[in-house]
Amino acid sequence: LIGLLAALASSQAARSCGPRVRKSWDALTATDKATYKSAIADAMDSGAYIKFVEIHSDMMSWSEAHQTCMFIYWHRLFLVAFENMLRGLNSKYACVTVPYFNWADAHGRMMSGECSTVADCSDILTDLGGVDGELATVSIFDNKVEGYCTSEAPLNHFCESSDSSSCVGCVPRGDWATFDLRPPAGVAFASLGTQVFGSRSIAGMAAEVEGGFHAHVHNFMGGVMGNKFVSPADPIFWSHHAMVDALHTIFHKCRVGSARMTFAQKAASNDWDSCPRSDGDSVFNPTDLVMMQTTFGAELIDAREDPTIGEYFIGVPSRFADLVDVRDLGASSYSYLFPADGYLASMLSTCVAPAAVSRKLSKRHNVTSNSSNSSGSGDDYDSNTFRSVSSAGDDNVDVYFKGTCRDSTRLMVAWYNETITAMGGPSSDVLADLERQMCIFENQCLGGTRDFKPEFKQSWNMTAPRCLQIVNAIKSGEQRILYKQWRETMESYFGCPVPHNSSSSAS
Repeated sequence: LIGLLAALASSQAARSCGPRVRKSWDALTATDKATYKSAIADAMDSGAYIKFVEIHSDMMSWSEAHQTCMFIYWHRLFLVAFENMLRGLNSKYACVTVPYFNWADAHGRMMSGECSTVADCSDILTDLGGVDGELATVSIFDNKVEGYCTSEAPLNHFCESSDSSSCVGCVPRGDWATFDLRPPAGVAFASLGTQVFGSRSIAGMAAEVEGGFHAHVHNFMGGVMGNKFVSPADPIFWSHHAMVDALHTIFHKCRVGSARMTFAQKAASNDWDSCPRSDGDSVFNPTDLVMMQTTFGAELIDAREDPTIGEYFIGVPSRFADLVDVRDLGASSYSYLFPADGYLASMLSTCVAPAAVSRKLSKRHNVTSNSSNSSGSGDDYDSNTFRSVSSAGDDNVDVYFKGTCRDSTRLMVAWYNETITAMGGPSSDVLADLERQMCIFENQCLGGTRDFKPEFKQSWNMTAPRCLQIVNAIKSGEQRILYKQWRETMESYFGCPVPHNSSSSAS
């Protein structure tokens, strides 16, 4: 009965709020931002927030969430249940959605000269507490996290215990606000294309994304965001993963299409792969339930049965292949809002096809791929025509376009479009070269290319960042930039603010 009432309440809220649409933090009104911060604070006070941190800290749950092809889908359910929790706290939060952190836009602002550091270029980081506290070590589910323990609202409500017996009242953050840390080229628009469109299958895309822009943000944020188990303790986590999820909706439309699918069709599409589990002894199957565990007393239990947060999973599909399409989550279905003239909209309009899948790539990602279904069950992904946002007669839409982007974003898009046109139009080779150009520009004109922190690489099992690998390959002669006028073109748009390694050969 409780479950039925919860599902009914969720359905009624969906009707009264209209479509559930996630927007960029920068697109929210001042009232929207205040409401979201208040919801986070109340969630921390209620004991529900820390239960979601507990899920991510559970080793068995984490082993499904990371370093597997289910990275996107596990976190999709995680985000939806968290969002349901915020909406269910109080009627004043009934229409709340998790805003996405557009770190590619932050990079564009830096490139245009509007700002120079991660903190200055990302309003969400300041608005959700900034960095202002003493260096301290906080233990969260036996994970000792060092950072500047920041107590600006809503972080002053943080409790590291689900029974509220221990409330440190601050969240450990890295030192990204105290020194000249620029948004890395690994989160730039020019890098997103290769990470999102570089593969035909979800396994390839998930691997590139998890080790690419996803890892970059966790690394440069530091503090608790740099801890692979308890990173959800920082509210930035949810907005970071909302951006990752938004980029998957682009991948889905471009690789699978906009047609609605049955469960069987989803399991046979380019958005499904039966890749190995972390134990190496079994594979993920479409009908497998997503594992999310919490504790009740001394026992591990399914999060769906947790007395504090279990109700927020009710009505949300929990089989992995159910989570392929954001339009098919029942009352929890949602959409994203992109500026009509920004680069996320541009990615949807081009849908660049990947290079031919090699045996080496398939072996590297260790997948059983459905990539023979080259266009999925929907639109032809090789087409450069814009995808319709919904099927005829279908009210659920995955992407809306409204409003305009910043001048800095338009500048980035102008450079991007000019270079693509000069190189003969969008293709996988052109996207790869754009990324090379951006990486070597960072190396020569933005102070050099930073590596991941050593402790981050060890803990997260990461190698060098994409751009560092690309720069090293260019310097060794293994790769070269195809577009001869790259430097002249980029400097005409962005100058060369911090010359460094400028004598290095790039082409």
